[in-house]
Amino acid sequence: MPAPISSPVPAPGPARRHPAYRRHQELLQCFIRENRLVFREPFLLFQAFVTRSYANETEADALAMDNERLEFLGDAVLAKIVTERLFRAFPSQREGVLTRMRADLVSRRALCAYARDLDLGRYLLLGKSGEQGHMRQNPRVLANTFEAVLGAIHMDQGDPAAERFLERWLAPAVQALAAQGVTPNPTVTLQERAQADWGVTPTYECIAAAGPDHDPQFAVQVKIKGRIWGTGRSSSLKGARGQAAKHALAAIEQGTLTPHGERRTALPRLR
Repeated sequence: MPAPISSPVPAPGPARRHPAYRRHQELLQCFIRENRLVFREPFLLFQAFVTRSYANETEADALAMDNERLEFLGDAVLAKIVTERLFRAFPSQREGVLTRMRADLVSRRALCAYARDLDLGRYLLLGKSGEQGHMRQNPRVLANTFEAVLGAIHMDQGDPAAERFLERWLAPAVQALAAQGVTPNPTVTLQERAQADWGVTPTYECIAAAGPDHDPQFAVQVKIKGRIWGTGRSSSLKGARGQAAKHALAAIEQGTLTPHGERRTALPRLR
């Protein structure tokens, strides 16, 4: 019978003896103590902090692999735990609403915030290119590392430990959703409105992108039947689309724009 997915995966002998793993022991134990974790195989946690840039610039065979496989696993574990939590917490909500709730809780913005709570950037093993690119504070890298850490916890201890690890963020997030009610997704609302009123789907176009990799800024326009209805700015394309959709919905409600006559709004300035 195949071993269950929660069984620990022993580290290859050469990887365990790698100098980077030995040097990182004290830092790993600090992370374990601060977060009240238990690891039967600490190498899994070490691997969660090994970025591709570091693995590429060191002995890849000795390190076994970077954290991308654990990130892949953590992404699935996160989706499963959050989905089940929302399913139990909101028994009267439809599938579409639950899907939007889950998207917010597992978004890059949310995962980056979780990672910063844990100060995950402090533990990352980066190559020279990663250090020069300020990857310790890069939202994408931090979000991916959080998923890798979750994957490592799941592989070492199973679902219950992964759920306990997530509880510090899930509990207040679910409580906030219950207290504030369900906030409609502006892009979904705009799509439903456009299809109902004009039989078309809004289109979004990124019109500007600026800023360094660790702090990007995007500007997006939303059009209906070829006309500009709103613009938005955010540190992510998804956020900028949402802001553009909000502005378009406001314009529709206020009657400041119609399908037959547009008023172009000024584009948002980027830093």
